[in-house]
Amino acid sequence: MNEDYYQKPKILIVDDEASWLRALGLAIERNLGARIVTCQDSRAVLSLLERESIDLVVLDITMPYLSGDELLAQIKEKFPQLPTIMTTGLVQVELAVTCMRLGAFDYYVKTTEVSRILNGVRKALELVRLQNENQILRDCFLKDDIEHQQIFS
Repeated sequence: MNEDYYQKPKILIVDDEASWLRALGLAIERNLGARIVTCQDSRAVLSLLERESIDLVVLDITMPYLSGDELLAQIKEKFPQLPTIMTTGLVQVELAVTCMRLGAFDYYVKTTEVSRILNGVRKALELVRLQNENQILRDCFLKDDIEHQQIFS
């Protein structure tokens, strides 16, 4: 069995606001038991994703250098199976629709009540868990060859 299957999920939170990174990271860690990786520079995200095994990205839309929607498009191009949740401080319906069309798992407005974001993260992690479980089952049962041929002799 895959040893990564039972490890805590790893979540990357990308935001240029250090206080939000800290607050959301602590909330996710305490409530969901996930391992948290943070990044304040949107330009560093793709190389970080190439180096580390990340299960979920929580991405702010309004950031210097690369905006969240631009970065989302790049993430979906290089890591199409990686669920990405978008967050923003402003209610922008058009931008929310754009992000969902680009492949965002969900879209949330930052508030002082993070329970909605936590529920979204929980749902995304459940999706990741099911995808991993499905892959493990495929690897075990849908092989082109028989491991122990002597059983059938």
